[in-house]
Amino acid sequence: MKYQKANKHYDYLEPKGFNTNRKVILWGGFLMVFFALQGIIELTLSIPLLIVGNLIILAYSFLEANKELMLLTVLMGIAQLTRIL
Repeated sequence: MKYQKANKHYDYLEPKGFNTNRKVILWGGFLMVFFALQGIIELTLSIPLLIVGNLIILAYSFLEANKELMLLTVLMGIAQLTRIL
């Protein structure tokens, strides 16, 4: 019984319910952040893409009650914005 709780801790991206729509939206947020940081899209769109992508990831982590992903997204969002600006 102890091992089930320990293994559950590392399921960061596993949704609690069977909701594939949320998972698709989460990966859309990851793609937005990726495109904003890689410079594929012009500089004028990179900051809005970065902010919206991180907000999508934050909303997903809030709805799934995933505190680790929420904290990581906040820290990485601050680092990403300071790098771009």
